[in-house]
Amino acid sequence: MINRILFTEVKDKLINSTKIIIIYGARQVGKTTLVQEIIKDLDLKSLSINADEQKYIDVFSQRDLNKMLLLVEG
Repeated sequence: MINRILFTEVKDKLINSTKIIIIYGARQVGKTTLVQEIIKDLDLKSLSINADEQKYIDVFSQRDLNKMLLLVEG
């Protein structure tokens, strides 16, 4: 595992805040790996969404809150 400077910072913000955390950056820089490591470390329940898949593109492009809620339900 590569030690990332942001690991502790993102993890702390996730634990101590009720706000949404958005991680963005160039392709192939380790965003997904970082998130997976944090989820594993905190033993969190999670839902992984690949926004390149058509079914998710349809949900997010419509900006329909009810469809988004159905997506994350449970």
